[in-house]
Amino acid sequence: MGEVLTREGRRAEVKLELDELVVFVFELDPHVDGAGPHFHANHVDSFLVLEGELEVLLGEETVRVKPGELAAAAPGVVHGFANRSDGRTRFVNMHAPGFGFADYMRRMDADEDFDPLQYDVHELD
Repeated sequence: MGEVLTREGRRAEVKLELDELVVFVFELDPHVDGAGPHFHANHVDSFLVLEGELEVLLGEETVRVKPGELAAAAPGVVHGFANRSDGRTRFVNMHAPGFGFADYMRRMDADEDFDPLQYDVHELD
């Protein structure tokens, strides 16, 4: 088992942490937001659903991703994700290249003050 990062309603297990790729397995409780709209200028953020259903914002479109399906946000594409269902959602989240994204999650969960741009996270106001 890898390192587990938690916030209320969310569990993220770090499965792989390389410069080239960071992989998590996420679990979101029902009706929990994962991440609001943002984009990455230099890496792909993808979501492979294992169980439940994940709502993913991709640009101006919102898609419902079901088990066995994959959604990916190319660099520059605004995206976000949430579990809008009544059941738990479990999915693999991959960042390629990694951009230290596991460290970003650690610092966010610790409520540390840091610059998201260091991790290629461009938040929308």
